[in-house]
Amino acid sequence: MLMNLRLEPEFDLVEENPGAIAARSVSTLLKYQARGQVNATYDFARDADIGFNVTSIETPVSEDVESFEFDTTYMRRLYAEGFSRARDGAAWSRVPPTLTTRTILASAG
Repeated sequence: MLMNLRLEPEFDLVEENPGAIAARSVSTLLKYQARGQVNATYDFARDADIGFNVTSIETPVSEDVESFEFDTTYMRRLYAEGFSRARDGAAWSRVPPTLTTRTILASAG
């Protein structure tokens, strides 16, 4: 399963105006909807006894993106991180990020 978005929660301060609050709310809703889709796909695969693999770039990659222009420097950093994980044999996981020990331990504090 490949999804072109970050699944981990991101902290962000929101301006005190309705537009900014609404935009952040929709963004958060879409992120958690995507996480739900990953979990539902995992549940289906497990119940059907078929393989499930998911990958994402967990290491924070600096996001100095200030516009909607295609940023080749940022994309090269993402590619390098993904290449490194694949080379090290750590690119794929058999469980969604929400079910990994790392995530459970990190959320426990």
